[in-house]
Amino acid sequence: MNAIKRAVTSIIIDNSLDSVESIGMVKANGMIVEEMYAAGSEIFECGDNELPSGSSNLKVDEMIKLHCECCRECKDGLKEGCRFWRMSRCISHGWKVPIHSELVQEKYKQKGNYPSATKYSESFDAEIAKMLDNGVIRIAGEDMKGLVSPMSAVVKNSDILRAKTLVQVDIVDQDSLREANEKLMAIGEKKIKTRTAVDLTATGINRASDKPPFSYASIQDALKLVSRGCWLGKTDLERYFFSFPIAAECYSWFMVIWAGVHYYFVRCCFGYSPCPYYTSTWSAEFTRWANCRGIRTAHMVDDYLVSGDTEIEVKNKLSALTAIFVLVGFAVAVEKEEVGQRIAFLGVLIDTVRMVLSFDSVTARSMYMQLLEYVTLIEQGRDLDETTIRSVAGRLQWYSEVLQSGKIHLRSWWLYLKYRSKLSPRLRYKLILDTRWWLDKLETWAAGQSNDIEYPITSASDLKSDPSLIEIVSSDASGPDGFGYIYGDMQDADPSFYTRQWCDEFKFVSSHTGELQALRHYLKYKHIEGSKILVWITDCMSAMWSVNKGRCKEDSGLIVLEDILEMCDKNRIQLVALWIPREENELCDYLSHLSVMLDREEHEGRSVRNLCVLRGDGGEGRRKEVEQGDPENRQVVRGLVYKPGVEFVPSLHVSSSSGLHMSARKEE
Repeated sequence: MNAIKRAVTSIIIDNSLDSVESIGMVKANGMIVEEMYAAGSEIFECGDNELPSGSSNLKVDEMIKLHCECCRECKDGLKEGCRFWRMSRCISHGWKVPIHSELVQEKYKQKGNYPSATKYSESFDAEIAKMLDNGVIRIAGEDMKGLVSPMSAVVKNSDILRAKTLVQVDIVDQDSLREANEKLMAIGEKKIKTRTAVDLTATGINRASDKPPFSYASIQDALKLVSRGCWLGKTDLERYFFSFPIAAECYSWFMVIWAGVHYYFVRCCFGYSPCPYYTSTWSAEFTRWANCRGIRTAHMVDDYLVSGDTEIEVKNKLSALTAIFVLVGFAVAVEKEEVGQRIAFLGVLIDTVRMVLSFDSVTARSMYMQLLEYVTLIEQGRDLDETTIRSVAGRLQWYSEVLQSGKIHLRSWWLYLKYRSKLSPRLRYKLILDTRWWLDKLETWAAGQSNDIEYPITSASDLKSDPSLIEIVSSDASGPDGFGYIYGDMQDADPSFYTRQWCDEFKFVSSHTGELQALRHYLKYKHIEGSKILVWITDCMSAMWSVNKGRCKEDSGLIVLEDILEMCDKNRIQLVALWIPREENELCDYLSHLSVMLDREEHEGRSVRNLCVLRGDGGEGRRKEVEQGDPENRQVVRGLVYKPGVEFVPSLHVSSSSGLHMSARKEE
């Protein structure tokens, strides 16, 4: 549903011009290689000369064969006009990284490597030796000149908190890291890695490099593979970044120093900002190869997920996928393969038997401890570093892919990333409140209270077999009078209606908030069984955006939106909003005035057959007929005639210009 929401909010359909206009930043989909290459084709430049044998473990000839298997243009051999011709040369000749040398300027000074490299010197020594043995780096000759960037040892905060949670070890140096790994491995948990990262921002290289925007795969991409009772399997590639060679003329950009020795990278390294885009484009190409061989898969850079009807089928698919990667020269971490009907992927636990999503209690507990520490610092007036803020915001973004109400408590973290110490006191207070809200959720998940952390997976096949799983409500709000809506399930031939005046509980503040209040009333007072999709139709585009994006700037609307999303999560309702033009929302417009004209606080009916829409161009004779009717049994509201007992048939249809909406027509 989140994928649908993003699509709905990214286009405007102009009926008068019969055109579609994209709005906002349109990012390439990390799952589709054609989109990725089109968005950043200029960065796929290769070196001037072919690399010597052994410069990379990747086998370009095997790559070309696999590409030709699934490319219509290249069935008889790789064509120079095909995108893969340029991509493959980035392997054989090395990747000429997209650095604009004239723009390289030191951003800040850092004398030597960062203290973390010394703090974990034993692990850092081992990592440098491993990279040297595997041909990732080489020792620079005395005559080699280049830009030397500082390095740091990176231990993920999530790993530090995992050690604290599971084995009660606080990792602060090499000795505590060794102790934590010994205890983790003793209980069957993965050991904690120390990664080397090169700070190419300090030397100005990242700022001078092209970085096309793109979107990583999401949990929705994984759920496309899920069906009730299916089996899942996942695997990942070892040292993925370190597999892709760099062109020889670019080596001097990636120099480092350790223990008095100068080295330079000949493969992609952690810390170079275009690397995620470059390697993710390759991941999408590999996914295309797998799909062509009948192996449907979802990926997140170097992590791959497959599904099948049986355990054997999934194991066979993993074996076939592994064979593809080994054939082209990648190392696959076979020992990390997992197969089951309950698997964690991208931080979310997928249960295909019960068709629910949940969050792992250990991960939630680690995140809880991390956030608790951070909010304490923020409350003391201290600021977190940019990397930490981005990490927290990214992790909460993943949670919000499942938890709809999470989106409304996420925006403050992204604003904090943008403004940091310049964040206004009001927004800083909101940041603290939002973080406390997340802590409350994480505490519940950490306790493993399954009733509160499980969210339904609704598949397309389920919806096709039971259309009653889709509820529809179409509403409108009027400033002078009130609001009204019609509602029913997808197959309801005669939906119900409701109208009410503004009162103490529901006050008109703005059109945006008024529209949201109509939806909130429906969720609060009209019972909907859980595990359903609710389609809300409105003629207010800003309200549609607020619901689909999970945020809004208007304070009054923010309060109502928070209630809406909380109720949806509580009742296991997946909500998506659609917009229609005002002129195609006449019935709900009339309902927004009806309670006032009837002189009632509220009014509802179980059938829109009792509602008659008379258009202004309905003809003089028709208007006289209405005017001469029984005044005691008739109310006219801007062309709406309410007559109990008059039969009218609703119609539910799709308009190419405005999407899904309900209307009513008189029964012939």
